[in-house]
Amino acid sequence: MVRYMIVEDDELIATMLSELITSIGGRVHYAKNAEEALSLTTLYRIDIALIDLMLPDIDGIELIGKLRSLQQDIFFIVITSVYEPSVIVRAIKEGASEYLTKPFEVQYLKKILTNYQELAILKKREKARLESIPPLEEILGTSKVMKDLKRTIADIARYDSTVLLTGPTGVGKGLIAGVIHRLSKRADGPFITFDCTTVPENLMEAELCGYKRGAFTGADHDKVGLVEMADGGTLFIDEIGELPLHLQTKLLRIIDEGSFRRLGDVTDRRVDVRVISATNKDLRSMVKEGRFRNDLYYRLDVISINVPPLSERGEDVWLLANYFLCYYINKTGKRIKGFSKEAERFIWQYSWPGNVRELKNLIERAVVMAEDEWIRPSDFMIPEYTIRSREFRFPETPLPLKEIEKRYIKYVLSLTGNNKSKAAKLLGITRNTLREKLKE
Repeated sequence: MVRYMIVEDDELIATMLSELITSIGGRVHYAKNAEEALSLTTLYRIDIALIDLMLPDIDGIELIGKLRSLQQDIFFIVITSVYEPSVIVRAIKEGASEYLTKPFEVQYLKKILTNYQELAILKKREKARLESIPPLEEILGTSKVMKDLKRTIADIARYDSTVLLTGPTGVGKGLIAGVIHRLSKRADGPFITFDCTTVPENLMEAELCGYKRGAFTGADHDKVGLVEMADGGTLFIDEIGELPLHLQTKLLRIIDEGSFRRLGDVTDRRVDVRVISATNKDLRSMVKEGRFRNDLYYRLDVISINVPPLSERGEDVWLLANYFLCYYINKTGKRIKGFSKEAERFIWQYSWPGNVRELKNLIERAVVMAEDEWIRPSDFMIPEYTIRSREFRFPETPLPLKEIEKRYIKYVLSLTGNNKSKAAKLLGITRNTLREKLKE
């Protein structure tokens, strides 16, 4: 069933809309202001939201932005009493799909709602299809380090222990946190992300814990914080090394006692959340330097998972490259057959300092920029002076040819994660020939 939310302070209009939605088979939740709407959205998966632009607490367009941060896939329909093109443009930029002007023409309104209801049903079916994919299969990789990583995730996901994900930027720590959530007993609860690098320090507490009306200048309504939104589910704190010391104390209390206090409030609130955190920093060193709380570090580090850089994942780089290539070919509709031999060699030899994120971005760029049916190194558009590739280094002193050959074969095998078939192809010899050389 498609869930609607009506955000309208006029009860007569809300009742009329509710009756119409019920008549076409929808289920209705009603909120008379933004605060109630935000609370409903944390409790239910809303498919279609009808929002009056003139709400008693905040502007309806501002509410759309807040709701989108909670649920990305809502269809927003704006309700307005006065048609103002500039306002409608603002609403559409914020994410509104449609606007309705009061008073409503019932048959037209019914047609609009029926159309969006059908779209919501199709979206639900597609989401169900995607969610039928086993979570661990979302983590692409067949190298030994990734098989070990998946095994660890499967072992620890069902417990409520805190998890600390470490590793360089771009390795996919956020994806792994989401997989752990989906494999846990909290899978039906919310998965809320707090990225410490995207919120100014002076706003972090308000974002994380929320606030009461009047807590500070401009706080003209109550705000639900991310901790409260994550109640019953998982709170993922990305780049936790950036969390200020005074908030580290509050986070420790949330983990240990399951309680927190909104800014400006005088009473504590209870929450049941599992905390997964991630960092690309050395928290142990930060503890020694007094920049990270010792007690919080050990509370976060109950289960530690190190996510390896792409350069240590051997043949996974080729698997991921082809996956992203297929994805962006389908997305753009371009007629591309694959990678040229030169582009393939570049993919194997490049060190990928930006890890999976860099690989994904460069292949998207290459697909967009490709002028023929084969991806070439120039399509990646990386200036020569920025390329940090794992090149073969010749010895400074002369060595017998056999020794140089031996070193080069070892180098190519390291590029391919010891994949002999792939190494033989790069060397330009048969697999049997390579096998014989390895025996020698």
